[in-house]
Amino acid sequence: MKKGLIFGLFVALISAVVITSCGGGGGGASKAPNVVVVPDSSTNTGTTTGSGDISGGNSSTNTGTTTGSGDISGGNSSTVGDNSNTGTGSGTTDGSTTGTEGDINYVILIEANNGNLSINNEYVSQNSYNRANNSYAQIKITENSNSVPWSIDDSGNIKIVPADGSVEGTYTVNISTGEREYVLVINVDGNNSVTVTTSISYPTGSALAVDLDHGQLIVNNEVVAAISSYNSSGYTQSSSVVSITVKDLAGNILDSSIDPVTGDIIVSGDSLSNYSITIVMDDGRVISFQTNITGAIVGNVTIAGRATMVDLENGTFNNGTETIVISENSGGTWALASDVNFISATAGGGTITVPLANIKIDSATGDILITGGGTADVPSGPYEIKISVDGKEYIIKTNETGQIVDIIPGNTLLILQNGWAEYSGNKIVQIATGTTGSYVLNSQISNFEAKDSNGCSVSAVIDRNTGNILTYNHAVDVVTITFDYSDSKGNVITYTIVVQNGSINSYSALITNPSPDFDFSTVTNIKIFLKVTNEKTGLPLGQVSINLKKSNGDLNWQGFTDDNGLSVFTATVETAANTAHVVVSKEGFYNVECAIDGIGKLIEFGKNIAMRPVEEVVVVDTDGDGVSDNDDEFPNDPSAAKSIEGVYTLAYEDLYPAAGDADVNDLVVRLTIKEIIDSQNKVRRIDLKTKLLASGAGYTNQFWINIYELDSNGAIVKTYKRELIHNPKANTPYTLGSICNTKNSETYRNCEELIQESIVFEGGIDRKSLSPMPYDPYIVCNGVAGKESHLPFVKTIFTGAVKDKNGFPWAILVPYNWLWPSDGSNIYSAYPSFSGWCASDGANYSDWYLTPDMRYVYKNRTDL
Repeated sequence: MKKGLIFGLFVALISAVVITSCGGGGGGASKAPNVVVVPDSSTNTGTTTGSGDISGGNSSTNTGTTTGSGDISGGNSSTVGDNSNTGTGSGTTDGSTTGTEGDINYVILIEANNGNLSINNEYVSQNSYNRANNSYAQIKITENSNSVPWSIDDSGNIKIVPADGSVEGTYTVNISTGEREYVLVINVDGNNSVTVTTSISYPTGSALAVDLDHGQLIVNNEVVAAISSYNSSGYTQSSSVVSITVKDLAGNILDSSIDPVTGDIIVSGDSLSNYSITIVMDDGRVISFQTNITGAIVGNVTIAGRATMVDLENGTFNNGTETIVISENSGGTWALASDVNFISATAGGGTITVPLANIKIDSATGDILITGGGTADVPSGPYEIKISVDGKEYIIKTNETGQIVDIIPGNTLLILQNGWAEYSGNKIVQIATGTTGSYVLNSQISNFEAKDSNGCSVSAVIDRNTGNILTYNHAVDVVTITFDYSDSKGNVITYTIVVQNGSINSYSALITNPSPDFDFSTVTNIKIFLKVTNEKTGLPLGQVSINLKKSNGDLNWQGFTDDNGLSVFTATVETAANTAHVVVSKEGFYNVECAIDGIGKLIEFGKNIAMRPVEEVVVVDTDGDGVSDNDDEFPNDPSAAKSIEGVYTLAYEDLYPAAGDADVNDLVVRLTIKEIIDSQNKVRRIDLKTKLLASGAGYTNQFWINIYELDSNGAIVKTYKRELIHNPKANTPYTLGSICNTKNSETYRNCEELIQESIVFEGGIDRKSLSPMPYDPYIVCNGVAGKESHLPFVKTIFTGAVKDKNGFPWAILVPYNWLWPSDGSNIYSAYPSFSGWCASDGANYSDWYLTPDMRYVYKNRTDL
């Protein structure tokens, strides 16, 4: 069914309905009185002039010439001008009207029914509107703001005598009884045809906000909602109405109530205004519209506040083997079946938990609805809802329009795709192996367990038929699944996966026991998968800033979500870090912060995040890229939004393939990498800078870098190769000449930083399609092709060894400015903790590079 309903036809400014005069009120009062144009029952014998309010009197008849202005007091059967004679009148007064022999004068007659006027579905007795019987009664009739004479006869009819002698025009009739106010707007065309366009009433001291029809809100001849209902005490607010909010043009909330006589919505105070109306119904609908000073609807009526969560077929769905009844129809109204219970639900693709109070049955269709809980903000799909039918549980998954896409048993903890756990379409880890009918837990997994939110154990097994993870327990809320996974390199990785309704809400993967094949990495590449939505609407949020910060608050990495609300990239962080924070921000929304422990060992992190909007915020986005100027490093450039920078010190041995002397000072370079990304998290450009620090070798080693483009499986499909330093011994501002910067007896030569040629990606390239920083920086030893020293932990096309026969690398990376070993020293003496780091396969002393022994390092640097 449709998610919402908007009545789009324009409703007339004067009234929601045009009321044509059509006779008496029958058994009850009608919306408007009968109004006709008739010849005047008397003959003007002269000129009659009168203006202003006319009140009361008994059988007063004005004949001949009457001169005067102001109020004329008539009463029952009061007549202005007597047409008993014909001829040419000669009398004049303030204004001059001359009767012509043989002329027929017409008047407008508002007809009473048995002495009562029918106005707004109520009878108004002449005893209340005739001052002869009610001293508080007042009547004022105007045409184009000009007062018009009138009179009341014995039957209670009101006769309007046009001031200009022509009945054509629009007349406004205001009647006050001292207790209630009545307003009629009467239009008479050139053919003397009469239309009553407004017929309203309200208590004195109040104003009409919404002109209802017997308490019903009717649009385009359809009943939208029953706002008030009638009982022995009069009209009261319908029990199906949760709240009514009336605001004036300034946005002030007014004191509103139901008129007990008519069932209309009224507000305190007699100041007329246009109003903004919001009505919340108990079925979740939020009805919004505007009215004019007569209470008539102006413009569109919008019905929001709910959407179809599950589009059922006559209250049922079929799970492939049987038809399940969810709702039942009784007397034309659908309701939840007695043996059905809602257990849990999510919206926005699993990012938003839906309160069960916001889930209802559509009384008109039997579908399952999601409501905004009294607001117009209803989160969109995809939806997931767990239900119990006669004690048996099901999980129903639907798309954005509520169409069912999958039905799974309610004891499913996690749906796997051919045994793989997936998050936002990305494969995480293979939990089950086998084929249909023979799935088992992956043999690489151990310590497999599941717990609920209270920490209580939950049974978890692999379904042999589907490979999904099932439970024998009744799992209502979220469940956390943990296990250890031994990868092909020998690392033991601990996975923590939080699931709800068969889907992943968040997950993390940490290396808890590194491989004995130590790769000497001082940095860790973390795959980040985030899905971000608007908490109110459930829609994806693009251009959300993702900031990975160190424990001290310093920025470590940053990126954006794309238009689908997804952020997928690999961040490079130092392994020495213990804690980090992922700060998710977007102007116009409150920040979301997630703490991550063990960041130095973390290799993957994924999470669903819903952001709560800030009310009434002005966002400035000069370049129109979707990123506010406050969060845009390049506010005038739509092709760039942020820069991500990595600064690394690289130290090399150059005796490849022979083992070196472990002084790692044959070539030392500081490499600065800056990725320029756009609002879609695509890399538009890579800027590179190099600063030559030391060259303690006799060889002339060249410094190169390879940047790889990857396919969806992580395989290298393209290489961007750059030579960054050709000859470190050349005598230039960027190179060392005859100085090596490894002997403490020498003065430090501070080479200038060289800005390299940028690598530009036209149109941008997804960050997940690039190898992560620091890419693949290496040296070509003495310029000899094939003799290369590469970092042992990076992806590379180099097919040679990356560690010597002793298991020592020819290259190391340090994520800081660094003091390298001096001439004649080695890294073991220069950094005493280095040995412990290696012996523990990186588990201990991960910050070894911060504690040098100053006796064995080059200490003449002047650029620190």
